Amino acid sequence: METKPSKYAPLRRHLSTLNVCRWPASFVDVEHILGFCLPKSARTHRQWWQNQSKDDGRHARAWQAAGWRTGPVDLRGQTVVFERLRPPPPQRPASPGDGSTMPCSAATRRPSRTTETMYADCAARTVTFGGQVFEHFAPIAPEAGPDGKPMEYMPQHRYREAQSTPLNRYGQGPFCRLAVPGLPAAQGVYVITVAQKLVYVGIATNLRQRWGSSGYARIQPRNCFKGGQSTNCKVNHAILSAARGHLAIDLWIHQTGNPRPLEARLIGRLAPPWNGQR
Repeated sequence: METKPSKYAPLRRHLSTLNVCRWPASFVDVEHILGFCLPKSARTHRQWWQNQSKDDGRHARAWQAAGWRTGPVDLRGQTVVFERLRPPPPQRPASPGDGSTMPCSAATRRPSRTTETMYADCAARTVTFGGQVFEHFAPIAPEAGPDGKPMEYMPQHRYREAQSTPLNRYGQGPFCRLAVPGLPAAQGVYVITVAQKLVYVGIATNLRQRWGSSGYARIQPRNCFKGGQSTNCKVNHAILSAARGHLAIDLWIHQTGNPRPLEARLIGRLAPPWNGQR
């Protein structure tokens, strides 16, 4: 007797065609691939996205059959990250790169390293930028509204001297709210990638504070004006712009007690587009 195909088969087929180690997707992206709306439990219960093998887990068996598993799930932002369980199919090598992309992309650019070796890097959640190994810490996703789009806000009016102080170069906004919990309170260099491309390199004496409410996570009114921390405004707005385009944004860190030489080397060698200095 012929078995009826699972209604989640389109998701399995889509994942089977991807040649990346991670696929950050919105719930809407998944629905477009499936051709129908996800059940209510998928939007309200994290358990729906668990990697299970029960008889009633047809959706989980679909991504597992393609060699994938689910990673971080953000019910508020309505996003999920799929992570590969086995190496992607080999691709024809392209021209050599400079190490500024994520591991699976690098696998197609460096014929001297096998796909399996590059996937080992991806499984360990590390990547090399300019000769230095960085640890993948978390995907970055702005706080989203009920429609799934990033929420935007303009804090400038709350500054008591707003009428007499001009905005700085990046103070116009709009801005978003971020949450990157669990960062170590340590010195280090951090890298932001968008769609697997390095876009920004920075240093912090305290990584947790740099990405906290006094840093990138919440733009304080004072920082929008001259004399404020304009870098916070620049990076936060750039993240918002990338999120508007449904691009995958990731944070990578390297803890070190002497971060400045590494930052200078990476900026000089890789020229990240979000960095103002060269």
